[in-house]
Amino acid sequence: METVQAIKDKAVIKKVISFVDKNYSEVVADVIKVGFNLPLRISDILALKIDDVDLRQNTVKFKASKTGKADTFTMTNTLQKLIEKRVEVAKAKGHTHLFTSDSNRSGGADKPISRQQIAKVLQEVSLIVNVHIGTHSFRKTWGYNYYSLTGNLAMVQRVLQHRSSSETLRYIGIEQEDINEALKLVEVY
Repeated sequence: METVQAIKDKAVIKKVISFVDKNYSEVVADVIKVGFNLPLRISDILALKIDDVDLRQNTVKFKASKTGKADTFTMTNTLQKLIEKRVEVAKAKGHTHLFTSDSNRSGGADKPISRQQIAKVLQEVSLIVNVHIGTHSFRKTWGYNYYSLTGNLAMVQRVLQHRSSSETLRYIGIEQEDINEALKLVEVY
């Protein structure tokens, strides 16, 4: 399996979202938008249910499928609007999952779209934006952007539930060129 990258350029993220909005279903576009705004694994995003969301408290609770660790995240305004819409859609369909398929194959069942479907969309999008992205790119992009804004590696490590800072640095794609740029910022005399 090839390693996918964090998207380090926000213009590329906008290009991805624009392409997906124009070429895919609303539910697929919403999964991708939520992915960029909520640092969860794709399997955990797709598993989200109405009961996992507290719109009054503005939070999303989840249990990480890989680690089994439970956590609650506060939503940004953008994320809250997306989640509110998905809750309304799910309720209107009588579903509990937020990201169900409208395809004929699903028969309107209350089961989320597949990780493979999102991976296939991202493969196509990779060709358009000329960056190798996949389902892990969401978490990596969130981590990279948070770290770039704050420099708080410990928080990125905590949010992504990594065991070590070196694992987090590798995961979010902090490379020697990024380190060199950081070193240029400080001159003691």
